[in-house]
Amino acid sequence: MWKAVGYIFLGLLSLLLITLVIPVYLQLRFKEELTICIRIWGIPEFRFSSADEKKTESSKRDEPSTGKSVASSLKSDGVNATIQYVKQITSLVVNTARRIFSAITVDKLIIKLTVASADASQTAQNTGRVCAVLYPAVTALQNVVNIRKREVTVIPDFLGEKGKAELELLAHAMPLKMLFAVRQYFAVKSIIKKENREEVEHGK
Repeated sequence: MWKAVGYIFLGLLSLLLITLVIPVYLQLRFKEELTICIRIWGIPEFRFSSADEKKTESSKRDEPSTGKSVASSLKSDGVNATIQYVKQITSLVVNTARRIFSAITVDKLIIKLTVASADASQTAQNTGRVCAVLYPAVTALQNVVNIRKREVTVIPDFLGEKGKAELELLAHAMPLKMLFAVRQYFAVKSIIKKENREEVEHGK
């Protein structure tokens, strides 16, 4: 009996270890509509599409979700929304959770922004501002996260009146590597807190 229990335990442990070393893939796309997909073993485990949400809105009213909020902001003002999201993610990665995000590999990052306004001179100025914010933010992100393929394009549209944004992100991470990174992050954070506490005590 105990032998059978041991085999079952070893089987469950092996399954857990296999699960921890299998990459989890995240795919995000925005071109008119936002699509988010998470895959494990190549099987979609989670999928969100703003196009699908539209079809169910007439028959069912849901509470506003994060996916809906992101899709709405990208559609209403894609250029500014993209810049804000890139800045927020970069700040989080670089300043807060550098060790955790270093365990993530970005296989593909494509950002295409078309800057437009009613006035041509304003379009030129806005294009300069977008470049001044976007390119340094992506570079700072690449210093922490391994980005294999990066394509960032900012195009001024002097004939259009409204900007457009196209995004594509494909990233993956191994759960085991993420667990080690989280453990290191909290270990370092604990050491820093302890050193700060000792400095305060010695200063009294």
